[in-house]
Amino acid sequence: MRSLAIAGLAVALGVFVGQAAFADSIALRTGGGGIYTDAAMDDTWVENWNNADYSLVDFVWVHWAAGGYAPGRVGLLGWADLFSRVSPTSGGNPIVIDCATLHLTSARNMTSPGAGGQSNLPPPTVVMVRVTTPWLLGAAGTNEGNVNGQQNHGLPWANASAPDPNGSGITGVFTAADYTAAGGVVFPGNVYSVGDPITINFTNLMQALYDNKTNAGFGFIVGNQVLGKEFDAYSSEAENLAYRPALEMTYHYASVPEPAMLLLLGTGAMGIMGCIRRRRIS
Repeated sequence: MRSLAIAGLAVALGVFVGQAAFADSIALRTGGGGIYTDAAMDDTWVENWNNADYSLVDFVWVHWAAGGYAPGRVGLLGWADLFSRVSPTSGGNPIVIDCATLHLTSARNMTSPGAGGQSNLPPPTVVMVRVTTPWLLGAAGTNEGNVNGQQNHGLPWANASAPDPNGSGITGVFTAADYTAAGGVVFPGNVYSVGDPITINFTNLMQALYDNKTNAGFGFIVGNQVLGKEFDAYSSEAENLAYRPALEMTYHYASVPEPAMLLLLGTGAMGIMGCIRRRRIS
């Protein structure tokens, strides 16, 4: 009987580990090409001191602004149909993001102060953050023209009383209340020349997006909060297909054992599986 129990435990563990180890993947880029599936995305930038529409510009511009203008010029990026392409659950099992990588391309020389004809300085760091206020409300690719620094699809951003720092009387402008810096991915902002690839591993941010069951995309802010620091990357409107932002993601769905299997595995075995899962998503 004991040998049968051990054998059963081994089989159960094998099935459980096998399911956890299985991974699927997607690769998305506007216009497709190569390994990528064509997928419309939304990307723009917002400035809380005006309502300008930057959705058709071929780059995303991030700039720190001090005082009442903070957080300044913030880049926004997202895939409105992400959850329909990759569901948060499968058969009741939650998704586990094994790896999420964002590929960007530098849109200006950021290797020296004032390079590329710009008077502002490249920032030592840029931070990719998770946006918490939903703005990807319409079909993929249709949202970027409906948001700006002072309105989100015609409505205020998260802090409805936040005033326009220019004193126009408009309230509800974009603020730090519209994103969370928790778990933000920091990467260098002053080492790239025009056309240089920028590769960002944002696995934990993508996992957090799925765990919160709200697809509000991601943002970019200048890491060092000093006036005159800016960072540019090409957007999905870039003429050169290879310069457009691209997503590569692998994932699997965490298996939940049946009650009978839970009894078989016991608390010790479940502890082992918990360690395996935690190691995969870290």
